[in-house]
Amino acid sequence: MHRAVALVSVTSALLLSGCGLFNAPDNPNALTVQTAQGKVNLSGKNVVVVSKDARTPESAAIWQGDLSQLQGSPADVTYLLLPGGATDADIQARAGELRAAAAGVSGVNVVVASTPPGPDSALGKLLDRWGNDLRDVRATWSGGSVQATALGDSGIGKSFTGSTQLEAVLYGNDACGDKAPVGDISGKAAVILRGTCGFTDKVKAATKRGAAAVLLVNNDSPIGVIRGDCNDTCKAAVLAMLPKTEGTQLVKALEGGKSAQVTLTNLHVAPGVLRISPDGNATDTGPIPYVFNASLEEEGEKPVDPFASVRKEGEYLSWETALKTRLQNEEKSGKVTVTPVFRGEIAKDPGWRKEMIYADVTLPANFAQFDTLELDRALTCTSERKSGCPPWDYETNLYICDPLDLTKCNQEIARDITPYWNSGRWVTDMSPLLAVLREKAVNGKVRLAYWSVQPYKVTMNLRFQNRGSSLIPVWAVPLKFGGAMGDGAYNTRQAPVTFERPAWAKKVEFSTLVTGHGFNDSKSCAEFCDTVHHVTVGGRDFTLSNPVAGTALGCFEQVGGGVVPNQSGTWVYGRNNWCPGQGVKLWNADLSAAATGAGPHTLTYQALVDGVDHVSKLEAGAERDASIHMTSWLVYYAERGAALPDKPNVKQ
Repeated sequence: MHRAVALVSVTSALLLSGCGLFNAPDNPNALTVQTAQGKVNLSGKNVVVVSKDARTPESAAIWQGDLSQLQGSPADVTYLLLPGGATDADIQARAGELRAAAAGVSGVNVVVASTPPGPDSALGKLLDRWGNDLRDVRATWSGGSVQATALGDSGIGKSFTGSTQLEAVLYGNDACGDKAPVGDISGKAAVILRGTCGFTDKVKAATKRGAAAVLLVNNDSPIGVIRGDCNDTCKAAVLAMLPKTEGTQLVKALEGGKSAQVTLTNLHVAPGVLRISPDGNATDTGPIPYVFNASLEEEGEKPVDPFASVRKEGEYLSWETALKTRLQNEEKSGKVTVTPVFRGEIAKDPGWRKEMIYADVTLPANFAQFDTLELDRALTCTSERKSGCPPWDYETNLYICDPLDLTKCNQEIARDITPYWNSGRWVTDMSPLLAVLREKAVNGKVRLAYWSVQPYKVTMNLRFQNRGSSLIPVWAVPLKFGGAMGDGAYNTRQAPVTFERPAWAKKVEFSTLVTGHGFNDSKSCAEFCDTVHHVTVGGRDFTLSNPVAGTALGCFEQVGGGVVPNQSGTWVYGRNNWCPGQGVKLWNADLSAAATGAGPHTLTYQALVDGVDHVSKLEAGAERDASIHMTSWLVYYAERGAALPDKPNVKQ
């Protein structure tokens, strides 16, 4: 465990914000747009902008969808349909198409712009700020030519304006594994087929050999932008992703011995989809359409319509606004005490060595008398755009340190799952763990540690409240459950717990953070199967199940509850008590009615799949990797104001 990170002591509240936020310039109260009926002011509203511009592959892909998919959107969301084009005639044509499409949609707040907002207007500046850079590519050779609008990059390549003209040459192989080109590419535009390895691997190989531009030829798989984890090596070249048809024509000409000249012109267009919150902040979205629609179809599932994905932006925006409003109202009313933990510190551990960031936190003077504790945290990207965010859905953890040895920080108290290529914010109730803070605090302070493999800026608050409960959690005794599953012996390894219930214990509760991971078997356990957890006391069975696990759209349908929308990867599939881009919630079971009297009482735990112990039927070449990640406590509650009783006797 790495401990060289400077400790942070924080005592004042701060504002949490998401990745890719940009304040509307000058006057956020003047977000106006011209329509056929006159000017419309969108200030103070939840707005999702959807552009239609024939020049952009992203826009064309979105508008292949069904606009009526917006029906069922939250009533507090407005969709702004924005025409675009190279000429006034193009813009007028797109505006007419948008008006005709919107006329067939009912029950949704839709505004159709008759023209893009002026470049000096607040909305115009906002759209320009979040616009996309495409490449107009024109290649000519003896006897032929192609012209195409190519995708740009997420900022990893060379920034340029205007035009540049270069000789185009074939790289000659896939450029993976740092393969050298078959010929000289220095100062030229290297043409490389997409596939086998990541974009940045190809770009690094080409720029290492002096390429001035890298033209990747698409394979028709959906992609919104060239992105990846790249160093400044990539910034040595202009990057573009040619459509398959035009790219293949260029490749065949070069393979036929033709000499080709290519002219690349930067083309700045409005974002395909952009969401704007009532405070005038804008956030870019992840890829639309859903990038794995073909996989859904192969599984016999209906693909996700692009406008169903757009609707999810509206659902998330409505959820996010309601959350912000609730938190702000609580703070204005004085009903909540906000204690900061982290203020934008970067957490990362690429070597998986459990390197963490730390904070020494001063708790409120009367924190032991609070009955409610929420954890408010945001993971934001180290770059502005979401396309520059980390790529994977990894588990992250918050730990509380041992007060007798502050270098030991291995007691987990919160868990999140990061989104693919995206940021996120989650507020979850962790009230039972007030007892953990109470036990670990020394002179009103605790040390917390946060771990993330991928680089994220971490902003975090503890939110203490009294909501009128007569009971306060005073002791939380850790239990040891979970571990590897799939060998048929998972449940035999779960030791029973013997516990007492003293007279002062008005309530006894089982609390757990539990998620299933690993899927290299026929049931895709434990990530994609419904593992039913059974806690039994006094003959009574308390169960936790997650029937959406393994369903095609189980996480997609939870966006209205805070799951980050339009991530990359297979984010839409239902998981085993978690989703990418979601904070894991505590599961609490009140055992009081089953554990009456002093005891001793016995608690047993088991997890079943389809009612039986799970035995993995491994896929060819796979290793058993299924596991249940489980952190649990037996939590005791006493009456508010009572003196701290002795710790109850619990054995496992």
